[in-house]
Amino acid sequence: MITTLRVCSDMGRRYSGLWRGRGIIGAALVVLVLLPGCSALRLGYGQLPTLAYWWLDGYVGFDAAQGRRVRDELRRWTDWHRSTQLQVYAAHLARVRAQAAGPVTGPQLCRLSEATRDLLDPAVERMLPAAAAIAATLGPAQIDSIDARYRRRTDEMREDMLQRDPLERRKAAAQRAVERFESFYGRLADEQRRLVEDGLGASPFDAPAWFAQREQRHREMLETMRAIAREALPAEQAQERLRRVVRRYDGRSPVGPPEQAAAIAAHNCELAARVHNSASPAQRRHLADKLASWEADLRALATPAAADALRDAAFPSRP
Repeated sequence: MITTLRVCSDMGRRYSGLWRGRGIIGAALVVLVLLPGCSALRLGYGQLPTLAYWWLDGYVGFDAAQGRRVRDELRRWTDWHRSTQLQVYAAHLARVRAQAAGPVTGPQLCRLSEATRDLLDPAVERMLPAAAAIAATLGPAQIDSIDARYRRRTDEMREDMLQRDPLERRKAAAQRAVERFESFYGRLADEQRRLVEDGLGASPFDAPAWFAQREQRHREMLETMRAIAREALPAEQAQERLRRVVRRYDGRSPVGPPEQAAAIAAHNCELAARVHNSASPAQRRHLADKLASWEADLRALATPAAADALRDAAFPSRP
């Protein structure tokens, strides 16, 4: 089940780095959508507008008027998201938990991954009008700030993923993968660790090519934002341009050859299925308990009684 759910366990570590390198707009939308699925969910969801604002402001540097508008939009979006989407996510987790009780196949996990992506579409679409309107107010210095921050993060990722020694690079990749699996299943046995290492060794994923594609996505994102800010595009046209940027990151419009992206996804799904099917009863219980906990938290957050408390928790004074 790791293919569908890995985003949650990686939230704290990966969203400081745009979850595998998303551009600013795509990342802003996806972070708003996915934060509710993570650990300490009931506490974290109440801070969602604040965390999202601080993250965005760290890239953009909003002026006073922009800051007020972004805060207002984040509050409205979160109210809508809580009241309309959390029960949908909880029902999806219940279906995933039911499938996780038995053996799974690679294609089955890929279908789950696609279903999860589709599940997020309404939240992305809800944010696009506000994102396009705010993007139209950005000045050249703010877009340059996004560019610089993104490039600093890319340099950090290169240090983590592109070690000069191929053996060290493989070890680092294997350790990252093991940590992701263990966040769902608990500690892996030695045989399972070797399964992960062997699977990564046979992967069609190419890190240098991935970084080149990341750079291309980044250039396209900057071009889009500059066009929106410079050309005073009609609202629908600006939103469509942002939608295309988002689809660069969700697998529907990959930068590289589609067959290459499909091969990588299929391989990852097969590896995840092999790890899941090798899980011990204790590991299966660990996964089931985690999914059940998330599902319960989502259902609790979706109740009307939670709404006032969540609104009161938003935008405390910044430390």
